[in-house]
Amino acid sequence: ASDYMVREGTPIEGNWVQSSPHDGNGAPINPVTGVTVTAGYNTTVVFGNYCTYPAPGRTPGFWSNKNGLDQLMDGGTLAPEFTRLSNLHLVDATGGAFDPLTFPQFHDWLLASTATNMAYKLSSHLAAMRLNVEAGFVNGNRIYAPFGGTVNQLMALADNSLASDPFTPAGHPERAYQEQLKDYLDALNNGAPLVSPHACARTFATN
Repeated sequence: ASDYMVREGTPIEGNWVQSSPHDGNGAPINPVTGVTVTAGYNTTVVFGNYCTYPAPGRTPGFWSNKNGLDQLMDGGTLAPEFTRLSNLHLVDATGGAFDPLTFPQFHDWLLASTATNMAYKLSSHLAAMRLNVEAGFVNGNRIYAPFGGTVNQLMALADNSLASDPFTPAGHPERAYQEQLKDYLDALNNGAPLVSPHACARTFATN
C-alpha cells in the first residue's frame, strides 16, 4: 500500500464553493492527504461542490420608495401583495400585529424599523423577501447555503418565530435566533447569491 495526496482543481470562476470535505472549523480540506491505495483495490475520495448565482433581492428601502410602489402596483392594485403580507405575522415596534392597508402606512412602517424589538426588524426583512419572491426577483425554492435550506423555508421559520415571539427586546431568549434569521434575510435582500440548481461554467488555469 502507498499513501497519496489528492487535490481538487479550483475553478477560476469565483462562484464555485467546495462544500466537502471540511475540517473542524468548517474550512475546506484540499488537498486530502494520507490517502492509502492498495494494489488491486479502489480508494474513493469525494469532493462536494456547488456553484452560486446572483439573486437580485431588493431591500426594505426599495420596497418603501417609488420603484417599489411601481412594482407593487404591477397588477393595478396593491391588494394582492398586501394580502400576502397580512397573511404573515408581521409586527411593529411594540410587538403589535401589522397588516398594511395603504402604501404610506407600509412605507412608514418599513423605514421606522429598528432592532430595539428584534421581531420588528425581522418583520421588515421578511416582508421585503416575501415581496421579492412574489415579484420574481428571488426564487423561493432555491437554497441559501449559509442558512442550509431554501428561501421559502427561511421565510417560514421567520414567520413562525414572529407568531410565537412578537416582542424580543434585549435579554429575550429568542432574540439571538431572530437576529440570525434577520441577518440571513437581510443578506438575501441585498443580493446574496443562491445555490444554482445547475452546474455553472468552470474553467481551470493551466500550469
